[in-house]
Amino acid sequence: MNIEAAKSMIKEAGDCLEEAQRAYTKSSYNLAVRRSQETVELALKGILRLIGIEYPKVHDVGDVFLEHMVKFSQDVDNLKKIATISRRLAKDREPSFYMERIYSEAIAKETVESARFVYEYIEKLLRLRDKR
Repeated sequence: MNIEAAKSMIKEAGDCLEEAQRAYTKSSYNLAVRRSQETVELALKGILRLIGIEYPKVHDVGDVFLEHMVKFSQDVDNLKKIATISRRLAKDREPSFYMERIYSEAIAKETVESARFVYEYIEKLLRLRDKR
């Protein structure tokens, strides 16, 4: 397990979140959806890597996250919420990238907020781990 690589993934997730927020502000809603998905994917893969879990090379690792994190946390409702967000955003990844669907302001706002929720949750887990 490479702790620095895991922390780097989580940092990049934060960078993607900033890009998602900027895209939303500029009314680039499809880009906001894509960057939100990348935020969630990198954050989840980073925390999984940090705890030594080999994750599949797919865009949605929400179920893997849920399966392993329930061993460490009693916060099952939020863990399930994160897995659901990951699944939903992974489904929106390709349509947003290839402009197969044009996303509205409301949907883009909701995806950025969801990505922020996931990122902040993962950051909290990282801080708790660093305190140990």
